[in-house]
Amino acid sequence: MTDLGTPGGSYSAAYGIDRDGRVLVGGSDGSLGIWADGRITRLPLPPNSPTGCTPTAMDQAGRVIAHCLVGRNIKGYLWRPSGRVNLGSLGGYPTWPTAINNSGEIVGYSHLSDGEFRPFIWHAGIMTDLTAQKVFSDMIPTGINAGGAIIGNLNTGGGISLAFLVDHGTVIDLSSLAPRAYARGINAAGEVVGETNVDGPAVLWTRN
Repeated sequence: MTDLGTPGGSYSAAYGIDRDGRVLVGGSDGSLGIWADGRITRLPLPPNSPTGCTPTAMDQAGRVIAHCLVGRNIKGYLWRPSGRVNLGSLGGYPTWPTAINNSGEIVGYSHLSDGEFRPFIWHAGIMTDLTAQKVFSDMIPTGINAGGAIIGNLNTGGGISLAFLVDHGTVIDLSSLAPRAYARGINAAGEVVGETNVDGPAVLWTRN
């Protein structure tokens, strides 16, 4: 076991690792860093971000996503070799990126100008409202695979969560056989992992 240290603050957590063994590390003071070969290189934070950023994920190419408090708004960012990118919004804030695939596609949720939130997909500088793909307006995406299939969850109230797979406009209810399901990860083959009920068990959804 290797102590990765911290980019700042008194403690840290690791949020992802790429194909070259580089690790995304978040410090308790809101700092971000990439650990490689025994040292941490800090990522530049957005201006006017007094509390820093909360990292979300890192893809296999080393691209990083996080959300940051900038002024009075929470904004989503992408760090890539060419620099830091503001993901923008669907008209309002906050914007929360939740997952990134190896093609650089990012999913998450953002707010409209009227305050309603919507799930989104971001690619090549364009953020698109996922409700155009028949996704429920209040579904929170939790993963996207290399083929663009998206998983997410919908809280219906009363502690009941419904899990969904969205594959290029086709919405599949993963909760049809197990109420209170929660989807957490998806691989390139479209296999989904998560759990059912409040306390598990852990489950694997596969395609027939």
